[in-house]
Amino acid sequence: MLRAAVDIGATIVSFSVWDGPRRIAAGDIRNPQRDIGADMASRLDALREGRGAEMRAMLAEALLRRVSHSVHAARRRVSDIDMWCFAGSVPMLAALADRSPFPKPGSGAAEPPWSGILRMRAEDVLLRGSYFCEAVALPPLAASAGADTAAAVMAAEFKHVSPPFILLDAGTNAEVAYRSPDGAVYVAGVPAGAAFEAAGISCGVSPFRGAIDRAERGPSGALRCHVAGDPPHVWSIPGGGWTNNANKARGVCASGLVDVIAESLANGMLLPDGSLSGFAKSIPLRDGLSLTPDDVKLFMDSKAAVCAAVETVLHEAGVSPEEAAKMPFLVAGSSRFGISPAHAAATGMWPAHLQVQPAGNAALAGAEAFVRTPQNCDLRLREIAEKTRPVDVESSPFWKSLLPSRRLLAEVRET
Repeated sequence: MLRAAVDIGATIVSFSVWDGPRRIAAGDIRNPQRDIGADMASRLDALREGRGAEMRAMLAEALLRRVSHSVHAARRRVSDIDMWCFAGSVPMLAALADRSPFPKPGSGAAEPPWSGILRMRAEDVLLRGSYFCEAVALPPLAASAGADTAAAVMAAEFKHVSPPFILLDAGTNAEVAYRSPDGAVYVAGVPAGAAFEAAGISCGVSPFRGAIDRAERGPSGALRCHVAGDPPHVWSIPGGGWTNNANKARGVCASGLVDVIAESLANGMLLPDGSLSGFAKSIPLRDGLSLTPDDVKLFMDSKAAVCAAVETVLHEAGVSPEEAAKMPFLVAGSSRFGISPAHAAATGMWPAHLQVQPAGNAALAGAEAFVRTPQNCDLRLREIAEKTRPVDVESSPFWKSLLPSRRLLAEVRET
């Protein structure tokens, strides 16, 4: 029998299917729930309005169609799957498992709304064609740090990253975890859709074909953009310039957005306070697209929250900047096009002294580990949950004190 691992991201849903130790299929889809709203706040509003079943059905239909196609290519059927393991944020798994995403009355604001692994029948999460199998939702660690964080921390350790380490799971909700030498896990989450998913950006799009995924300064110093789906060497400058592009740009995704902000800052078109130099009214991209001053401000707010959250978690754990600079800073996420660590640091998205190590989709890797060795992972997740110390950053005076300076587009050298 087969087992499937799924990471439900707000923008992208990634999956893999395993036959014992062998992966036979993998892929991703655009999360159809994005039509309800691009950010977590809109998904939470939908759950408050009782639209959980609608969200669950939207996801199940799109996921089953894509997984069925993938396993069929391997000459198997989706009904051969006897376990589905899901990782994701609290709102994503709450919709899937028909649970409340809100903290229980009397618990702290940062406490998770439920604890432990949720075990369900597949038919209860509308996975048609696999009614006689189990569906497992991994446990959240805090109200703002879901099962994707738990899975990512576990996956990092399985890949022989020994504590201490810092982990940032970059997505619509940015989740920060610090795993201390004694095993304690300090976690927090903040909304960060503009920084990591281009959510709310006027020309922001999902990271698929037609998205501006990279930007750099050309030989003349002018900004030039690359579109996903084009050959690596095909670029164009604002206004068109020379181009034999196979694809017209339909918008900018997160990796392209970070590049544009960093390069515009470097060439002087964009100032550290977010204002445009000279008489410019926008930052031109290509094919009639541009970033507006409001887009820049939204990005600044988003990246400030992320940077301040990283620093606040380390502050709560008693970690000095000197200590933090010596440990791995794992940047994980499900984005199909990785954000440039150098460009991210140049905008002040995280402290520049941290030693960045791209970690890929660590949440999916954790779910994959579970479907291969469920008993071992069950014990490990219990241990992580027991040692978790949620940090409510949005009520932290330290976090609030950092926000004004972290909003500037500049490298952050110390906490």
